[in-house]
Amino acid sequence: MHLGRSRDRLTREAMPSHEEILQFAGELSKALGYELQADVPLSRVADPTGAGDGYRAGFWAAKIRGYSDLIACRIGSIVSSFIIKKVGAQTNLPSWSQVVERYKKNFGDL
Repeated sequence: MHLGRSRDRLTREAMPSHEEILQFAGELSKALGYELQADVPLSRVADPTGAGDGYRAGFWAAKIRGYSDLIACRIGSIVSSFIIKKVGAQTNLPSWSQVVERYKKNFGDL
């Protein structure tokens, strides 16, 4: 894990591995009485710039279409997942059909 300002403070070799983070999350969830829900496959974030704006755009696009807050939050996350895959804030904006396709793959029918 080597994101954001951490790049200025630590070398890549000093960053915890994905496995170490999962182990820590598991220990923390037990100590706090939470259940660790899921692991996400490793991915490479190209650039987080614009992810928050993409989230808001996806959230409001869903709300305008009449979806619930939960579904709107999921759609916001899906839009952000497209944004972070390429460098630049608006270089990988998805179409609504791409969002729906990814939603169905991860959450079932919309």
